[in-house]
Amino acid sequence: MDDRSLKFLEFYHLLDILKEYSISPLGRKRCEALRPSKNLSLIQSRLTDVMELKNVLETEGDIPLTGVKDTEGILDKLEIDGSVLDVGELLDLYYQIVLCKGLRRFFQKLEPVKALHLQEKISKLSYQKALEKEILRAINTKGEILDRASPALLDLRHRLGGQRKSEGSARIPPPSRNASAHLPGTIHHSEKRALCSSHQIRFQKSVRGDYP
Repeated sequence: MDDRSLKFLEFYHLLDILKEYSISPLGRKRCEALRPSKNLSLIQSRLTDVMELKNVLETEGDIPLTGVKDTEGILDKLEIDGSVLDVGELLDLYYQIVLCKGLRRFFQKLEPVKALHLQEKISKLSYQKALEKEILRAINTKGEILDRASPALLDLRHRLGGQRKSEGSARIPPPSRNASAHLPGTIHHSEKRALCSSHQIRFQKSVRGDYP
């Protein structure tokens, strides 16, 4: 069906109404991409999803999808040689992993008769346990870089801590502008990106492998 016909039928207006019920930017993007289809099996599959989802919402309440993010840009970024993820992007991946884990747990508790079709789809979501641990080894859930994020950072913070302890209450001279970037709690955004680069290499393939 051509674009002129879709406009005449006010199809895009229907999509605008549908987007109002979306809970994430990713959902709104999917709504905008919807188009009429002649594929009968696809139509039947989506209608089954809708009916099962309606049943789940009516009997079980809200599905744990709050906080879902569009990580497509992050995964595309990992395809570029030499690219690194900043702290915010690592957190987005972490929370996506947690969300997928909660979603699988939610549907596993349901009776198969309620959402057999949806349960089959949800079961294909993998749990990236190794990647989750790797991210939390470098940063905490507040976005703070941990000492163990890299050997260089751990050594630097140990030396700074030893210096402060030995000087006691003596006033420490203010660091230079360049040195201040390395003080705990004042790491610049560019430094966060650099610290994450060593971890990005180890889990780059793992992320892309389970997020098509």
